[in-house]
Amino acid sequence: MKERKWIETTGGPIVILPVSEVRNWSGSFSVESIEAQKVIFVPENDFLNPVETDYGKACEIDDFIGTFEFGKDIAVVLNGEPLTTTYIETDKNEVIIARWVYADNHEIVEYYLQSDDFTNLSNWTLNESIYFKNVDYVMFDSAEIGFEINENEAIYFNLEICEYQLKTCEFKPDNETFLLLHKFVKV
Repeated sequence: MKERKWIETTGGPIVILPVSEVRNWSGSFSVESIEAQKVIFVPENDFLNPVETDYGKACEIDDFIGTFEFGKDIAVVLNGEPLTTTYIETDKNEVIIARWVYADNHEIVEYYLQSDDFTNLSNWTLNESIYFKNVDYVMFDSAEIGFEINENEAIYFNLEICEYQLKTCEFKPDNETFLLLHKFVKV
């Protein structure tokens, strides 16, 4: 099996954007940075202001997963604690985002992500339904500015153009392992 790529943030949410919109993401820098195509810092502590930065908009999401309009599409935000995160495409062509809350080690996490317990999960909670208008997406630290994303710290993936239900599940296969899962289910 090919080694799974995991990404982390500097402390804030992860964002999923259409690749076509990434260059327009200001991260924790001034939204004026996008037009100037150079980093423009905001005054101290304004990086959380949703008027000043896209990072500020992402931080306003109160749930583990949420969305807001961004450009000609939407931004999907994975909020809560800053968790190590990966992308999984299942044998059933389902898209699942796995977020590592706690576990003893990487091998245990990978073991459970390939287990029957994982593939047979049924306690998914519906967060919302959204229509994805693009095919190519990227997941990265929402504090990063879009035109300077570190490719080693981003995960690219594809979705079909259609409506999806975004569902969440807490996966606790033993007392020492907890993964927060988000599934994109085609409607």
